[in-house]
Amino acid sequence: PAAPAAAAGPGVCAAAPTGAPPQAADPPALVQPFIDFNRGRFAALQSHMEARPAAVVTFPGSVERTALGSNHARRQWGAHGAGALELLVAFIGERARALRSLFGPRRVRFTAWLDASEASADNVFVWGANRSNASLDDGQFILGGGMAQKLGQQRPGLLGIVTTPVSGIPSLPDAGLATWGWLGSATVPRAAAPLSHRLGR
Repeated sequence: PAAPAAAAGPGVCAAAPTGAPPQAADPPALVQPFIDFNRGRFAALQSHMEARPAAVVTFPGSVERTALGSNHARRQWGAHGAGALELLVAFIGERARALRSLFGPRRVRFTAWLDASEASADNVFVWGANRSNASLDDGQFILGGGMAQKLGQQRPGLLGIVTTPVSGIPSLPDAGLATWGWLGSATVPRAAAPLSHRLGR
């Protein structure tokens, strides 16, 4: 006979179908790992822009509401994750606007159509990622739907913000911060490089 299903952890309801997020008893509990993960990426982006006065960053969408967490992400969170997604979208928007207030509209831009073909250490494009494609090495193909389909290979200037649970919940430490930085090419061996070098500073 089949083994009995494992009991759900605290604050988590029955297991969701493959590719869907676990059903949390409350949206804040479900979304917190995504916020914690992305908070580190926004902090790294701010440090990068402070170190490189010429660097600009572009977000898809508008100042009022970025396009991160829309379309594919909304379907992947499903109805039971809608509340969590709204909290995540609000957090991302607040962080994007905070960067704009800090660096000004010339350096923090919003666009209705994200064209990342000219991504570089000084021309950063933020896109909606999942756990499996957010921390790739340079040259690896970015697989997935939505924005990922248009990006091709990972290269400096492509910064994934995890907006969907389709490949699981992101965890810390962030492999993208620990092994390299997606913001600029490292000039020293990764294992020995301090974070500032990994970000191309």
